[in-house]
Amino acid sequence: MSDLRLDDARPSSAGSWLAAPRRRAAFDCAALLGLALSVVVCVVPALATARPAILTLGFCLVPGCAMLTRLDVDGIAEAAALAIVLGLSLLTAGSLVMVWTGWWHPFGWGVAVAVASACLLLVDLASAVQGKWR
Repeated sequence: MSDLRLDDARPSSAGSWLAAPRRRAAFDCAALLGLALSVVVCVVPALATARPAILTLGFCLVPGCAMLTRLDVDGIAEAAALAIVLGLSLLTAGSLVMVWTGWWHPFGWGVAVAVASACLLLVDLASAVQGKWR
């Protein structure tokens, strides 16, 4: 019989795919680029046909990616699923609050989420550039 235990099969947090500073910096830059692309699509009227698809993708992924910078994930598939679920959960919670209170301002909510996401991503990018682990 082998001495393999279930605990041995689990990867350690040091083996996380976001543990490497270069990978974290690339992840943060990609999320910030997605946020910038979403802003450009909102401003440029010529991109009106692509606006719904790009904004849906941007506002589902970017807030989740920003929250993901504070979590320890083991794989890319897990990170992608968590980013989508966390982003949709945050936007749904905000929409639910707006419906309950009758204060319906989705533009203001979108700006607040974008600014908060950018702040989280920039803080994580700065720590990745300095080589610190969160």
